[in-house]
Amino acid sequence: MPDGIDVTGDTMLHLYLDDFGLLKDEEYQKIAEYTISKMKSIGVLSHFSKHNPDFDKIEMLAEKHKDKKNIILIGQGGQIQPVISYYESLAKIKSDKRFFVMNTQDPDMISYVKQNCLPKDSLVIASSKSGNTASVLEILFSFQEYPLVAITTEGKGTLWEITKRENNDYLLVADDIGGRYTGTSESAYFPLCLLGANVKKIHEGAKRFYRGCDLGAQVETNLPLKAAVALHEAEQEGYTEVFVPIYSPMLFGFGNLIMQLCHESFGKRSKGLTFVCAEAPESQHHTNQRFFGGRKNMVGFFIRNAEFSNDMDIKCPAGWADIPYAKGTLGDVKLPYSTAVHFEFQGTQKDAAQSKIPNIVLTVDRVDEENMGELMAFWQFFAVYSSVLRDVNPFDQPQVENSKKITKELTLEFDGKYEEKYIKVRYEAQ
Repeated sequence: MPDGIDVTGDTMLHLYLDDFGLLKDEEYQKIAEYTISKMKSIGVLSHFSKHNPDFDKIEMLAEKHKDKKNIILIGQGGQIQPVISYYESLAKIKSDKRFFVMNTQDPDMISYVKQNCLPKDSLVIASSKSGNTASVLEILFSFQEYPLVAITTEGKGTLWEITKRENNDYLLVADDIGGRYTGTSESAYFPLCLLGANVKKIHEGAKRFYRGCDLGAQVETNLPLKAAVALHEAEQEGYTEVFVPIYSPMLFGFGNLIMQLCHESFGKRSKGLTFVCAEAPESQHHTNQRFFGGRKNMVGFFIRNAEFSNDMDIKCPAGWADIPYAKGTLGDVKLPYSTAVHFEFQGTQKDAAQSKIPNIVLTVDRVDEENMGELMAFWQFFAVYSSVLRDVNPFDQPQVENSKKITKELTLEFDGKYEEKYIKVRYEAQ
């Protein structure tokens, strides 16, 4: 890669910034120290990084339900996105259980899951901090006969009332942790424990990374702060969009969580960036055109893993070796599959550098529990720092509440007949 800023601390993650002068070292130091001092003065507390999960209860409930073949997770948003992130990276190709995410009232999906998952072989996990999430309750109605573990707030909400009435097992959500920041709490760890992931290892990785983000830690090696400052400066220069190609199908599970953390945390008061996460190298066949050929308001944020658990050499069958290919023949293609993936990434990143597009590269050593804990912690603190830099609250989401309110009103007013209703906007010629 071309000359840029390479940041490495006491972590398994590595950050590379190629920003073409948007951010000098002395400027970063000044802004970073100001950000930390502002967090101290206004009392921004990252409760998620101080939380101590109840591993004893997590493991007790996981042992109780270990024979269930089907795990059905009902939830939406931050209560389930960390689970999906970990599942795709750590359990999808390893677990002997089937995992279903129910985040929509889609009747076809509900019917499919019920037809393929008998109650005696299944466990439903309903996750809602408020306990009043309409979609969670409505989906749960269809699984009333299934064993249930609720993850919710003690003494509050409808889900808690159902749990106590039916004497179901439950885990408590920490009052001071918002949904999108639950990646190192019971909400994420219990489903993952059932699916075979070592959640204590995940937590070890996250805790190690959190220490580097303490208010008293060195800002020079604070990776999420470095990235947050760089992208905030890019926004001041007119960049409004961030293309996030993720060069691993296992890491791509983090895509929706990244967008939620960023959009809900600091997309406020007409500030913030739009994050477009895409699985790479497939994204090279759609969004690369926008990245390089569209409006010049997009920066790059590449995510990749350096090592693979398995590798194989690419070997052309002998009978095809003489077929012309590029400037040689197919027989000239001799490299490991892992190197082929790295070359796909380098092709796009080097093109961005040559095109003078600011970009960041976040490299994960390997896809395992500790690294995924660090990756979760990185994006959590990136969202917090990015919010503080823009003077907005990292822990609320005021603009998502009205649509929820409208949905609940429509549900309660429903008289048995559905009609397509749209708000019509009339555009007058000026």
